[in-house]
Amino acid sequence: MAGSVAPSNQRHVRWPLAGKDALVIGIQLAEFPLAARMGHRVTLEARARGAIVRPLGDTVVLMPPLGIAPGELRRLVEITADAIAAATETPLAAAA
Repeated sequence: MAGSVAPSNQRHVRWPLAGKDALVIGIQLAEFPLAARMGHRVTLEARARGAIVRPLGDTVVLMPPLGIAPGELRRLVEITADAIAAATETPLAAAA
């Protein structure tokens, strides 16, 4: 999956932490203090764009249904990438 849909311009992201027998991807956000709650910020940005993702600390988890269409999966990844970009562009002091 990392080679086909993972955006390459995400410098704050370590791709992927993937499940073996299910479609589960963990995107670990790097370089941020835990107090910044970056996973939560990314989740809020994704929801504003129409996707539901789950934060586990500074790891954003995608758990699409196994029957998801390729186009819908690509859209979920695009929304998540946009949410990461938006959340990491905002200065941490402004988010507090």
